[in-house]
Amino acid sequence: MRRTLLTISLAAIALTCLGGLRPSLGETSKSPLVAPVDNWGGWWPETQFKEGDQVNADMLANLPRAFLHVRYGTISTECGDASVAFEHSSKGDGLIMQLGWAGPGTSASKEEWRDRPQPRAGDVKAVIVHEGEVVREPTNGEPAVLGWFGGSLSTTGGMTIEFQWLPADYEDYWCRVDVKAQRFWFLIPYGLGSSTKMPLNTTQVERGPPKPPAGAHDTDTVKSWASVKYHLFREKENENLHASLTISNREYPQLVLELYREKTRWTLDAPRTSAAYLWPKGYTRFALLFKLERDFSMRRTDYLQFFHHGHDVACWGVLRVTVEDKATDLCIPSSLLHARHGSVWP
Repeated sequence: MRRTLLTISLAAIALTCLGGLRPSLGETSKSPLVAPVDNWGGWWPETQFKEGDQVNADMLANLPRAFLHVRYGTISTECGDASVAFEHSSKGDGLIMQLGWAGPGTSASKEEWRDRPQPRAGDVKAVIVHEGEVVREPTNGEPAVLGWFGGSLSTTGGMTIEFQWLPADYEDYWCRVDVKAQRFWFLIPYGLGSSTKMPLNTTQVERGPPKPPAGAHDTDTVKSWASVKYHLFREKENENLHASLTISNREYPQLVLELYREKTRWTLDAPRTSAAYLWPKGYTRFALLFKLERDFSMRRTDYLQFFHHGHDVACWGVLRVTVEDKATDLCIPSSLLHARHGSVWP
């Protein structure tokens, strides 16, 4: 009898301790808001998507969808190394490919400049290709380095190649760049090649991940996009606080949220952040926070990742990012956030 009472008492103590760590089932069921992922304990912002939420085409059409740039990393060529990126034209009339050629520092001698590989007139040619057919050619003439800028240690030669907007569809478009005898292919994420002033394509298309470009040879270099960056918000009156978001999708869609302010150093427990993605006729996907970093100055970086789920549908959806209860919505194509849609599969 005493052993039975002792067992019951220990069980009661254990339940009491557990109750102090987390709410009971009864208390949880009464809570109006349950965190779908355990990023910040049981906290979830009221302004963020929940299970069962829905979005429609009208909501998508009114959201911002302009990106800052699409980056591809660095390529090594006969003319030297170059960084590669796509941007929107500042005039809003097309896409711009930016090639940044690595050069010597401003203190380099004339001989060093002469002997260092760099692109000359006629060395670089670029077109945009769809299913083996050229669909866009440069609108600003033959590619050429416009000038060199930098410091005593290194400089960068800027080369700008302009194209007209692409159709507002979900097709794979490749920018084919020839540097002398070398050929490079750069995948433009579907949805990002068209003008943001055009009506949003609200259809949904069944399709799998991108395929290698038609006509590519084994000696060619085929590169998917590395990252896409977006501006989220800026509050000048609040220590010039601003936030930006970088998305990558090599295998698991990953978000890098960078917070910046000019006076107070960041802590790792505030503000709390979250991200969720929802598309019409779809369901809410919640990002898992897996790392936080801060530097010794003005930046904090939050790393979030979506679980791997295969979705063979191309569409536009809403990516909602919250910093505490401040929510920012972006209209994002599924090429950036559906698993496998951001990399080339044979």
